[in-house]
Amino acid sequence: MKFNYTKAKLPNRSRLQIVGCCNGLLCLYDLDSTKSLYVVNPMTGDYVHSPPKLKMERRHVTKVGAVQGFGFGPVTNQYKVIRVIKKKVSHPNEHYESLGEIFTPGTNRWRRIGKPPFPANKEFYGVPLNGAIHWIANDEIPNSKLICAFDIDSEKLRPISLPPDFDKNPEGMMLGIFGSFLYICNIYSDLNLDIWVMKIYGVEESWTKQVVIARNSLEPDFREIRPMMILKDGNVLILRDDKNLELYDPRLKKFGKIEIKGISSIWDAVTYVASYGSLRDIVKRECVRDLYVKSK
Repeated sequence: MKFNYTKAKLPNRSRLQIVGCCNGLLCLYDLDSTKSLYVVNPMTGDYVHSPPKLKMERRHVTKVGAVQGFGFGPVTNQYKVIRVIKKKVSHPNEHYESLGEIFTPGTNRWRRIGKPPFPANKEFYGVPLNGAIHWIANDEIPNSKLICAFDIDSEKLRPISLPPDFDKNPEGMMLGIFGSFLYICNIYSDLNLDIWVMKIYGVEESWTKQVVIARNSLEPDFREIRPMMILKDGNVLILRDDKNLELYDPRLKKFGKIEIKGISSIWDAVTYVASYGSLRDIVKRECVRDLYVKSK
């Protein structure tokens, strides 16, 4: 799908980022526009956008950062976008606060949901799994349970424990999904890069070290690697530095680049399963249809 900037009423140089992918729908965040979020079905070209974001109503407040997550609640049968803002408040004394907002596609408003903990890494986007959106919450959750799970149906927070003996450096910790399993790794570890998988969701004892990437196999100048999926042959598909797709072979402890024709560089990537369901039926409102849809 080519996103039609004119029809979406976006500046031609708007910067779009992928917030999340769930059930064949993508959530895109426009860094430059006041109508900043789009829920898109790239198979049909349908999309809806959110209303303008909530405005800060108090004086003495400066926004420091904001992150988004996108997921589906199986009980309410609703998709929701959560936005967590970190604010610096200067009165009566200087301190930081977080504010949560929810947007449900099919409505035309944002709702406040209290003060969920802000992610340790502000570039990180929430991971949707089992009706919840997950992120690393630094030390704002007690007892060192740094994984924060936001239940989409109840709109309540709950902690998930880390694997035992895990290197707890919040800024280097990364969450993701391998198939239907939650994984966590620490890309800034001085040792090998261990990828832990939670085999039974919510059960601390089920954390299993599934993949080990040898530190000496990484290029010295790498900034970030994001594991995408484990293939049937055991190789791991990885997005490196938001520009290269690579395969890591755990047996040979080597990386191999993947060339994609027609694209000069990769800015973002997600694992995706197509859906041809009507977005109009899901959100119960009129959608915009982009005419630049081509089957691949």
